[in-house]
Amino acid sequence: MAELITAVNELLKGKKVEDNIGVYCNGISSLYKSIAYLKLSMNYHIFSEVYEEIEPDKKHVIQPVVNRIQELIGGLVNLKTVDEQAIEKAKSVRARLVNVMEILTAYADRFQIYEYILNRVEYKFKPSVYDSSYYNSQLEKDIERYVLSDKDNSVINMKISMIVSQLPMRLSRGKFFDIIENALSIYKGSERSSLIDFTYMIRTAGMLYRPEGFEAEFPELRAAEKDLSSIDYENIDEESCGMARLKLDEVTALVESYSDACVMLTSVVNDLYSIILCAGSDVIDDEQNEIIRNIISEDFAVINGSGTRSGNEGKWLEKLEGEQERMSRMLYTPDSTIEEIESINYDAIVRMGAEAEFERLKTVSRLQSASTFALLDTSNKDTVNADEAYVAETAAELTAEFTGLFDNMGRMSRRAVMASVMGNLPVFFNNLDEFKEYVHVALMQCGDEAEKQACMVLINMIVSGD
Repeated sequence: MAELITAVNELLKGKKVEDNIGVYCNGISSLYKSIAYLKLSMNYHIFSEVYEEIEPDKKHVIQPVVNRIQELIGGLVNLKTVDEQAIEKAKSVRARLVNVMEILTAYADRFQIYEYILNRVEYKFKPSVYDSSYYNSQLEKDIERYVLSDKDNSVINMKISMIVSQLPMRLSRGKFFDIIENALSIYKGSERSSLIDFTYMIRTAGMLYRPEGFEAEFPELRAAEKDLSSIDYENIDEESCGMARLKLDEVTALVESYSDACVMLTSVVNDLYSIILCAGSDVIDDEQNEIIRNIISEDFAVINGSGTRSGNEGKWLEKLEGEQERMSRMLYTPDSTIEEIESINYDAIVRMGAEAEFERLKTVSRLQSASTFALLDTSNKDTVNADEAYVAETAAELTAEFTGLFDNMGRMSRRAVMASVMGNLPVFFNNLDEFKEYVHVALMQCGDEAEKQACMVLINMIVSGD
């Protein structure tokens, strides 16, 4: 470990590059492999326990991916060199899971729109919690007190966005489009990739984004969304409202269940992928690795249906307590400096033919990052700056997409979409007085008693932290 840290320090100064590159690559690769094995034993074990509890008729949703993961894990035993075929299999499985998560996220965003609507019609059939005097005289003061209770501007802005997303939405289409256009203008002069990421967020919040396979995957979610979108919410009766709420609660729980499984499986694949990319490296602790192999082997057999629990897993896992934290501390400096080391010593790395090695290491770094669904290939990132024409074109595209969406929506659905988007935009007020004026106008323009009641309940939940 001391040799690796010495190599890191010297490479950051551009010293003894040819001697230190090998030391650095071998050392960090060994650390990556060791921590990936450790995390795999834990992530895979958790998944195996969850998998055991899934009802047989529900396993079909994840079984194809589970089968491919099992195939990769089965090949780890004799994996001593980097296997290009195994790399492609791991890459393919991960890409599949990322796509599935995008689809589930798109459905979750859509169901939040119907949550917003139902929250505002339910009080037609529920007793009032607050009286009108609170709405007319005290609510604005409570909102202001809540927003200003923190001195951190980033927290204040977050609170403002939360409040805006729950206020009665009474913006015209034109004003809504102006706000989006102004938000996009912030990205003038920034890399286009940043603007692309921002518009992706707007599209997901506004029900515009349909990932590849959206129409084909999860037919039960598609059917539920179709049913919820066909309801006439403005004229809904109590029975229909109750049925819609029941359907929404059921399908939301289903999305959450699928998403949890997807996150667990992707965590397992990230560790597998890392191990495959570092297959030629040694692990740091052979004794610890033997414990890890025992855990993985037992879980592998359980998932395959060819084995049972030995009862030793608790003892094995206990021996690994604290190891991930210890290894993370060892990895921190070599991992956090990888791109800086590459940049400082790039010419020497090219001369030594080590570019592919650094690309491999950077991929493993992303796989082992805190972001489960991190983008692995950044070569297509658009680093050209977004000029005024590009931003204007992007704004025009969004305006056209939202216009088409709104033309086929009822009034309450349009308002729900606007509220969802507004809650995800950067704060567009120049000062607190503008925000207070927005709050006042939004509250005063609402003549729907059920929506007023919902607004008071939901904002008080935010303000009180319930």
